[in-house]
Amino acid sequence: MIASSVAESLKCIKPVAIITPTRSGTTARRIARFRLPVWVVAVEIDEIPASQKPCFYKNAGLPKGAYLRVGNTNRQMTEYEVFGYLSGRGQPVHDEEVVSDATMDDLDVEWVDDYLEALHKIRPQAKFLKDEREELTKRLRIVGKDEDVVRPTLAGLLKFGKSPQEFFPQRIPQRIRVPIPPTVLAIGSFR
Repeated sequence: MIASSVAESLKCIKPVAIITPTRSGTTARRIARFRLPVWVVAVEIDEIPASQKPCFYKNAGLPKGAYLRVGNTNRQMTEYEVFGYLSGRGQPVHDEEVVSDATMDDLDVEWVDDYLEALHKIRPQAKFLKDEREELTKRLRIVGKDEDVVRPTLAGLLKFGKSPQEFFPQRIPQRIRVPIPPTVLAIGSFR
């Protein structure tokens, strides 16, 4: 149907070439069957990666230049839709940020040691778990460096902090400590 309408259109206009988007080349082959006196070019355009979405017309900028394809039409994206794409570009890392006014004294070392011990039991062959505590807590993003000072990260403070609400009064961390029997640790694994 598309191919025949293209052939009919060529009776009225005289293009130099016909460009058709395709995934399989079917439309281009169907148009080429009419033996038209013009080039038939099939173009496959891959979807852009999520880290680059939304694509938009540069001159119009965001959000005015961003559109969604809906059926056979294009519609301008809302600001909320643009925000959704921008915030979904990658894995969030805000929990790895260092809490600049916290110190290592704000972490409950016993809880950190219990956690590291549980990891050792679950993954006894893991080479990275053989590092010293300071290096291991950095690798696990419990702590990070703020210039030259080692400080808790947001995740580290919320999980192992003695009083995280002191730093984040608007957040209400709720947790309980439940002793886990060794048989459960033997069954579980991190992947």
